Amino acid sequence: MSFELQLPGGRKIAAKVDAIHLDTILEAMSGYRTGLKVSVSGVGRFDRYERLHSFDVIEDAAIIDTNDPLARIDELRLLKVGWLDGRGLVPASSDFDWLESFFVDTYPPTLPSPYIYPTEEGGVQLEWRTGNQDVSLEIDLASLSGDLHCLNTETMQEISKVLSLDDPTHKQALVDLISKAAKGEI
Repeated sequence: MSFELQLPGGRKIAAKVDAIHLDTILEAMSGYRTGLKVSVSGVGRFDRYERLHSFDVIEDAAIIDTNDPLARIDELRLLKVGWLDGRGLVPASSDFDWLESFFVDTYPPTLPSPYIYPTEEGGVQLEWRTGNQDVSLEIDLASLSGDLHCLNTETMQEISKVLSLDDPTHKQALVDLISKAAKGEI
């Protein structure tokens, strides 16, 4: 009744599993090769460098959506300078913190999750494909500005805007646009 959990950086830690979480853990294990992820919380042991060493008790285990923004941000935090054929800058840790807080505090979990990609310049690009809409937002994390592009693939109508993402009204305009796109209203 134990298993190994592989952290985003590749390090593995030991954990004991209670019968109540067995089905979730087995599902995660069977989907390991296809990239299925699990979120586990509980009581853990840490080493002197404050790295998780093992779990003593698992209190909750849940399968994570394959496109979960927070899990993707954790993966992007592992990028190293030069990640793109010797080029490719990496956002600062505080930039990833801002992006994470955007998804926790501003972006409703009921909306579709974007695909999140790093950009060569050290930013990120968010992409949504909903119904007849292709929406992309390239974010310069250093200045918190974003170039928004929305294309209706049926009518070929385009929307382009520059957003100041430190402005709450611009963040809400983005959320509203994604909501309308998901409902097929634009």
